[in-house]
Amino acid sequence: MAANKDNAIYLETDEDITSAIDKLLHFDSDTVQVVAAGRSTLFQSVINQKLIKKAADDAGKKLVLVTNDKQASNLAGRVGIPVASKVGEEPRIPPSAAPVGPEEEVDAGEVGTPPPPPPPPVHSEPEPPAVHKTPLAEPAATPLAAAAKPAGAKKKRIPDFNQLQKRTLWIIAGVVALILLLAANYFLASAKVTLFAKAAQVNASFSFTADTNAQEPHYEDGIIPATALDVSKTLTAKGPATGKKDVGTKASGSVSIKNCEDSSSRSLPAGTVMTASGKNFTTDNAVTVPGGSFSGGGSVCNSSTVDVNVTAAQNGDDYNLGPRSYTSPALNSNFRISGTQMQGGTTKTIQVVTQSDIDKAKTAALEKDKPGSTKELVAKAKDKRVLNESIEQKVTAAVPTPGVDQEGAQVTINMEVAYTALAVDKNQFSELVKKQIQKQIGDQNEIYDDGTDTIKLTKKEGGKFDAAVEAYAGARIDRGSLAKEMKGKKYGEAVELAARQPGVERAEIKLSPVWATNMPPLVKRIKIEIKVAGLGENNQ
Repeated sequence: MAANKDNAIYLETDEDITSAIDKLLHFDSDTVQVVAAGRSTLFQSVINQKLIKKAADDAGKKLVLVTNDKQASNLAGRVGIPVASKVGEEPRIPPSAAPVGPEEEVDAGEVGTPPPPPPPPVHSEPEPPAVHKTPLAEPAATPLAAAAKPAGAKKKRIPDFNQLQKRTLWIIAGVVALILLLAANYFLASAKVTLFAKAAQVNASFSFTADTNAQEPHYEDGIIPATALDVSKTLTAKGPATGKKDVGTKASGSVSIKNCEDSSSRSLPAGTVMTASGKNFTTDNAVTVPGGSFSGGGSVCNSSTVDVNVTAAQNGDDYNLGPRSYTSPALNSNFRISGTQMQGGTTKTIQVVTQSDIDKAKTAALEKDKPGSTKELVAKAKDKRVLNESIEQKVTAAVPTPGVDQEGAQVTINMEVAYTALAVDKNQFSELVKKQIQKQIGDQNEIYDDGTDTIKLTKKEGGKFDAAVEAYAGARIDRGSLAKEMKGKKYGEAVELAARQPGVERAEIKLSPVWATNMPPLVKRIKIEIKVAGLGENNQ
């Protein structure tokens, strides 16, 4: 709490002593003026005033109570707390009050309760005239009693035993509360000590096996038990079809071939190319062209012709050629080839599914599903550590619709996917890493940060892994001895003692409860941890 300009703490009407002490301890100034609200009964209790005075003394603060309440001022004088009637006024310790009566011994809320109003004064009545009685009658006592009692005298007060009983119960409750507070401070007080130490970075590399058949760890052999995890998923992947397919028809017809070259026959196999207007046709079957017949001294070709069916080499209606002459690379120009009307060729292209379309859709679906399935694996591991490098994603079945080379604008793949991973006990894994590092740094030093949070693993076959870790180590610190030295000491002394440990740059201590100013008296309530200076601050 930052100090304000008048060095005063203002308490609310319903503020309790615990809150007041907490504000006092967190107030920056050495002089603290505590101002209670007008209707507050907080400082009408001797116990409350003693508690806040002790807290101020332990913290080295000068306490001033600002109040106009006579009862609170009277008690402050008895406790030894300076009092001022307003903020900024020179404080003084009120003169000590008279010995405490029954009304002052009660806790807050009962102190200073005014006594019951006195009974009305008794007025003397005129005396009746003297009456002569016989000797046997006793003398009248009324005149003598009236003469012995002065006029206006008060009757003696009768104690209110019910009120006294209530006040006694309040006193007992206050004592019990104080005992409980002291007991809680003794048994429940705790301290967290953080030592920020100088450290050297240690780079270690080793191999280990996460064995699903092992029951116990064998650190020297680099073996720790592992649990196999698995998750099965049914996924649906979708993606656009990008393939194109020509589903047109080929034109067909026939050609007649005449040998005007020589008298030798020619055998043409099926598939012989016939070309016209840049369009290729192929013969549907083998054919033999007979030898030529000539007259007029060989100038007139009288050869017979042979017909053979042909089919266009490609689909398309542009192959529907009319009758015309053809050539063939298998025959020279002296062979006469003429074609009939080619017909039946059509042009049509459709969108079809390709294998690439299926692969892309599968990959996208698997990438999208992997984070969620990995979380399921981790959830199955419970408090164990999942070795992320062991996570495997395998497609066990995939059915695309439509299939490859089939028509469609989109492909849908139904997949069965299996996820597997290995998990190990966190403490056993950390111990494995520490033992490997300890071999490197020697027993005279200790590991401050084993680096398991950033360790890099490379998976091999059969549950084997290669590991590379960056750890931090330094001088060994005996935490048990340090805790024994620190128990019961004041906060400042404990901080200095912790900071003097070998290799420690500075120390921080957090006490609980918040108003505690001393270290716990029990060693087991002191927890000491070491962080790497510089690295430790970033990880807090």
